[in-house]
Amino acid sequence: MVEITVTKTIQSTPNEVFALLMDLNTYSNWWHLPVQAVCTEMVRFKPIPLVSIVLQKDIYIENKAIQFSYIKGPFRGLGTWDLDPVGEDQTKVSYLIQLEATNFLYGGIARSAAFEARHRKDIFALIRGIQGYLDN
Repeated sequence: MVEITVTKTIQSTPNEVFALLMDLNTYSNWWHLPVQAVCTEMVRFKPIPLVSIVLQKDIYIENKAIQFSYIKGPFRGLGTWDLDPVGEDQTKVSYLIQLEATNFLYGGIARSAAFEARHRKDIFALIRGIQGYLDN
């Protein structure tokens, strides 16, 4: 299993970040990759050409955490957003993936340093997108 956590503190409240993450229809406004809401509980994105991943919103704790399942694409597992208040108007935003590859090739890719670096870069871009969207 591949586990990677990315954390960054932003200038927004947990309530604001939680509301944005729960509304899948807004994802295309702040996500840096091609993304679309499939329905109110699922989102599809393309991390690289010809690869599509579908996430399904599973469980959440109001203003604290949201868990998604990777249900289609090269990986199966979980992605969890954790939101922790820092002071009055800041939130420590963390995203943890816990993934298994669907085949040997993707397993090798997922365990590589390049995959981890790309994942970290993408999640930092998502968090910057969240901050930018909430600033407007």
